[in-house]
Amino acid sequence: RLTDAAEPVWERITECARELRQAAAAGMTEQERLQLKSLLSRAFANLSALPPVRETTATKTVETRTV
Repeated sequence: RLTDAAEPVWERITECARELRQAAAAGMTEQERLQLKSLLSRAFANLSALPPVRETTATKTVETRTV
């Protein structure tokens, strides 16, 4: 349960999310929206099944030597 102070904030968040979904789906048929949802769900499942990303040298501190 949300606090009384959080309730209007949550309402605004859900309103913004609803407006964003409507804007993103503008011009799409119901069938296209359902297909998009299905494809995005499959992509999410595929990415969720990947093993954790290993740290690469690009993100590690690299020691350098002066010669």
